[in-house]
Amino acid sequence: MKVFMRIIALGCIFSMAFAPKVQAQVTVTGMISDSNKLVLPYATVSNLNSGKRSLSDQGGYYRISASRNDRLLVTFVGYKPDTIIVTQTSGTQTINVVMESVGKFLKGVEITSQYSPYQIDSMERRNQYGYILDNPNKPLAGGSTPEGAGIVFSPITRFSQKRKTKTAV
Repeated sequence: MKVFMRIIALGCIFSMAFAPKVQAQVTVTGMISDSNKLVLPYATVSNLNSGKRSLSDQGGYYRISASRNDRLLVTFVGYKPDTIIVTQTSGTQTINVVMESVGKFLKGVEITSQYSPYQIDSMERRNQYGYILDNPNKPLAGGSTPEGAGIVFSPITRFSQKRKTKTAV
C-alpha cells in the first residue's frame, strides 16, 4: 500500500511540474482577402511561436493550430505581411484577414524621336571607318597563315625536315 501511495504522490508532483508547459490548443480559422474583397488563395499562415505553417485553400480559407498569445504571420506575394495574436485559450477562433497591397512602381521611360549622344557617336564612327568594315576579311600575310593572330610557333614544324630544307636553300 505504501508503494501505491508513493506512485500516486510522484504522479501528482510530475503532473504539477509539467502542467504549465502543456497549453490548450486553439484552432484558428478564417478567410484571407484583399481590400477589394478578392480572396487570396495559397497565402501562407505561419505560427511564429511553434513554427507550424499552413496554406489557405482556393477559396482563401485557412486553418492552423495555436495556443493563447501565439503570433500568426500571414504573407502573400505583392501584399504587406500581417500579424495576428491569438486571444482565446481553447476551442475555435475565427479571424478574417484583409491584406493591403504593396505598390511597386517602375522607373519612368522617356521616348523621343531624337538620337542619344551615344547613338550619334556610333553613327559618325560607322561613317568614318565604314570603308574598313565593308572590306571582306583578308588574311594577314598571304594565304598560308592560319586563322588567328598571324604568328605561329610550333616545335614540330620548326624542326621538321621540310623546314630544314627550306632554310638551307
